[in-house]
Amino acid sequence: TGWSQADSGSLTLPAPTGLLPAETTPAQYTATTNAVYSGNVTVCLQYDPGSLVSEEKRLRLLQWDSTLNDWTVIGSTPDTVANTICGVTDHLGTFMLAYLPTCCVDRTGNVNGDPGDVVDVADLTALIDHLFISFAPISCEPEANVSGDPEGTIDIADLTSLIDNLFISFTPTAPCQ
Repeated sequence: TGWSQADSGSLTLPAPTGLLPAETTPAQYTATTNAVYSGNVTVCLQYDPGSLVSEEKRLRLLQWDSTLNDWTVIGSTPDTVANTICGVTDHLGTFMLAYLPTCCVDRTGNVNGDPGDVVDVADLTALIDHLFISFAPISCEPEANVSGDPEGTIDIADLTSLIDNLFISFTPTAPCQ
């Protein structure tokens, strides 16, 4: 038993290293409790999609780590219907919403997220699976925008562009946007 509370305010801690604040006015959220707990606790923040500076699906939940003197990602899957994002931590503290910088490196095509950034048949398989079979999310959607659609739409045009790149013209894939 006990009480728990979360307060929000302007960001007073340093901005996250290598990450971009997610809200037009960056905020931090401090969660406290006098309840006794052990193990991990799930922290969820509700956000206003209208206050975000980029796509919801790129949103991450960060927690301030006073030992590292920096922010740590603890949650990475926003619920875009409920407009919440949750993360698991072993202690309460200060949290914020942020974006990872784009995951796409140099040129598109690494649909399956190969660490070597190799574009091959495995990427074609991942794209076919995403578009027609399991509809599984792609870990880095900008990589799947092989056709270079300015809106970032992933569709059959990306599939034909990847097939062309791998088997027909061997022309380079579109640059990352």
